[in-house]
Amino acid sequence: ILTPAYASPEQKRGEPAKPSCDIFAICRVLQRLLEKIPEPKDADLSAIAAKATQEHAADRYLTAQELLQDLERRRTHQPVTARHQTFGYRMNRFFRRRRFEAIAAGLAIVGVLGGSAVAVFGYVRARKAETLAVEEAASAREVSKFLVRLFETSDPDRSKGQQVTAK
Repeated sequence: ILTPAYASPEQKRGEPAKPSCDIFAICRVLQRLLEKIPEPKDADLSAIAAKATQEHAADRYLTAQELLQDLERRRTHQPVTARHQTFGYRMNRFFRRRRFEAIAAGLAIVGVLGGSAVAVFGYVRARKAETLAVEEAASAREVSKFLVRLFETSDPDRSKGQQVTAK
């Protein structure tokens, strides 16, 4: 005796029951429960249920232990084997597991980038100030040379009685 809505395809064909048939039935119940949950659906649970209710027994969890391991992975925010292991999915699971560490690392990165930006801004300002100081020093040297020449020309010992003009 079997319940058609929850029986595995091999049971419906009259083949002997195996653990994978029980896993199929349990996950059919899980699928029915998930259908009753309002949005958003739990993608990990849906993937686990879909894997456990595959048409071919070889595509399902072979043991209850495998199913339990995937359910435990889902509970601890680790990637479940029933889902495609994309980079985005794995990163999502990592950040769910390590939320505090991820936030701390993000803040550290922002701090380093902010500190670097301040340092670069300070360096650029210092370089501009240095360039201006070099230009001002060159200008001051020229003015100093001019004044020295002016006073040397006006020196009575050098002009030897000649009239000094501003020409």
